[in-house]
Amino acid sequence: MPLYLFQFDNQPRFYWDLTKLSRLLGAVRFRQGILVGKMEGLGDPGLIRQDAAKHYGHALSEEQLLRWHGGSWRNAGPAGIGKVHASSPGSPVLRAEIRKFLSWFNRDEGIDPVLKAAVAHLWFLVIRPFDKGNEQIAQLITDMQLSRADQSARRYYSMSEQISREGAKYEELVNKARQGAVEITDWLEWFLDRLDLALAEAEQGIAGLMKGGGLPNRYSRLPLSERQRLIIHKLLDGVETSEGSGSRISSSQWARIAGCSQDTALRDIQDLMGRSILVKEPAGGRSTQYILKP
Repeated sequence: MPLYLFQFDNQPRFYWDLTKLSRLLGAVRFRQGILVGKMEGLGDPGLIRQDAAKHYGHALSEEQLLRWHGGSWRNAGPAGIGKVHASSPGSPVLRAEIRKFLSWFNRDEGIDPVLKAAVAHLWFLVIRPFDKGNEQIAQLITDMQLSRADQSARRYYSMSEQISREGAKYEELVNKARQGAVEITDWLEWFLDRLDLALAEAEQGIAGLMKGGGLPNRYSRLPLSERQRLIIHKLLDGVETSEGSGSRISSSQWARIAGCSQDTALRDIQDLMGRSILVKEPAGGRSTQYILKP
């Protein structure tokens, strides 16, 4: 039987087993607190900031969602949940669901803010208000809510990178919700596990910063963007690839790690090449790789 959006009255009636999640949630929240404290001590070593994170204290609106997307509401039903009636742009059904979601997202519901980030991500994908790009917008919403959880605009860990590593499981859990599953303990457990891994990686990176005092002198005083500083750190420490760690990076890896578009990654790279900070890897290969200039 197809699932129609109007069956969601006020919100998807998601529920979960908090006792099963409490141990992992507690560990994640403890790790978050420790890392936020360390970040205060480091000042600003050049971490990723996004519009969603910078404005975490503001209410999320329909206008903001449309700005992030750069387009209009979808005009076709979501894949995987059957035909959705009256779902053309401006339709009462779609707009009503978005407004319910935003009302819930902007209220204090008494839900742990990290769990709320996970629920918001999933709920937005169930509504699926755009023809494409819903996953990217869901990640921005997640970043915004996680910034609320941290009470900080500093994005020192990447959930999108962790999600991309288990894309098949992600799709499986999202599709279950799109098909009508409202018991989402498995989704929340998976989300918390991914977040824990993201925090663990950030912990290692911050430890390296605290040990080394930031970027080496060669780079520390250069006018670099936060993305460029992040990638230089990665190149110095070793970029993780399917073949292991290395001191070279492609534009697609840059975009994934920095949480930006391919075009932005290429502009960053070209800027650093123009300043003789990066050069093309002479060995070549299937894709162009870049290394720090010796």
